[in-house]
Amino acid sequence: MADNIYLFPKTLDYYQIELTRMLETEQYGEAVGLLEFLLQCQGEEERTYEEWGSLLNWLVTAFPHVKDGQVQPDTEQDLTENDILKEHVKYKTDSDPDYARKIIDTLIHSREMDKKLLALGQLSYIDHPSIDKELVRFAEGKSLHPLIQSKAVQTLKTRGVEGEIRLNKHGETITVDIEAFPMGPDDFPQQVREILLRVQEVSEVHSPALSYFAEETWNEFLFYVYGTSAYRQLLEHDDSTMDVWAAALHGTLLETMGGDLDPGELFDMYGIHDALVFRFEQAHKLLKSYVQSAAG
Repeated sequence: MADNIYLFPKTLDYYQIELTRMLETEQYGEAVGLLEFLLQCQGEEERTYEEWGSLLNWLVTAFPHVKDGQVQPDTEQDLTENDILKEHVKYKTDSDPDYARKIIDTLIHSREMDKKLLALGQLSYIDHPSIDKELVRFAEGKSLHPLIQSKAVQTLKTRGVEGEIRLNKHGETITVDIEAFPMGPDDFPQQVREILLRVQEVSEVHSPALSYFAEETWNEFLFYVYGTSAYRQLLEHDDSTMDVWAAALHGTLLETMGGDLDPGELFDMYGIHDALVFRFEQAHKLLKSYVQSAAG
């Protein structure tokens, strides 16, 4: 096991919830990566490690295309998770003529975020004449969760839909280009990704367990704010912007995982002086709102 990595009780609960979410949404590569990380941590009951180990063994056996937390191409079939999903959707639509309508109804009417995400994943590959219009109408809804909204736009992009779409986010009405909409973290500008790198560098020294979820939280937060005035602030390429947002992300993660947040120590780590405190508070507030919304 890795040295000096211990989990707070609330941190363990947080990780268990995340693991359940990953399995329910069929994010098997991410689940494998999380289990491999948890098995390196110290201080838990032996039974807990046995459960994690058994689950990891089952995942890599049931899904051999997943290895080391990543989707690996099969040497013979070059299968990916998307290929498997396409085959699953094809089987379902071939065997049930009403399957597309059922998935759309699940997307629109289900109150569970996981079911909506699963529906959007399948709608990426269903050939049906009404899906594009239904997805646009759904994405433009006023009470839609931002992460579901982002996934809906990504689904439209995957389906080859072009043009602009109007979205309601955090009290703003924004217009985004479907073709330019980011599909993953690498599609965001470098200065935005450098904020995450700053947090990871600091947390590896001060909070090793925090580093793992910094990446997932930050990447999902970027989709949460994409296209808004807050996102435009993130694009300001200066050292103070990086300091403010990195400190806010670090502090938010500490609070979420049950650690003690010492503002003075946090400010020292990231060079937050008096003139930046207000900007830090605003960034921290927005990050906390994301974490709360993600928790349901």
